[in-house]
Amino acid sequence: MRKQPDYRFRPFKATERYMLSEALKRVQMLRNLGDYTYIGFGAIHFVDFKLFHKHLGINKMISIEDTKHDIDRYRFNNPFDFLQIHFGKSSEKLLEMSLN
Repeated sequence: MRKQPDYRFRPFKATERYMLSEALKRVQMLRNLGDYTYIGFGAIHFVDFKLFHKHLGINKMISIEDTKHDIDRYRFNNPFDFLQIHFGKSSEKLLEMSLN
């Protein structure tokens, strides 16, 4: 059985996520973040991806999911056509990617 993270240690994760988005908006004044690729761990709901697309206009996104279960559900829940989902360990998947 998969061990789930203990989210009691991150009760304000939504606030942290929004604060990061606001900080990146300020960076956007200097550099267009829409030209960058956001790589993250979307989980089943892709909350970070939705926020960063909406607030920062990022259209190049990659989610790395370390799961062998519910792959069809991840694909079904993918909110964007441009969001690529890679299944496997991030330590392996990042080495496979061309990040130029």
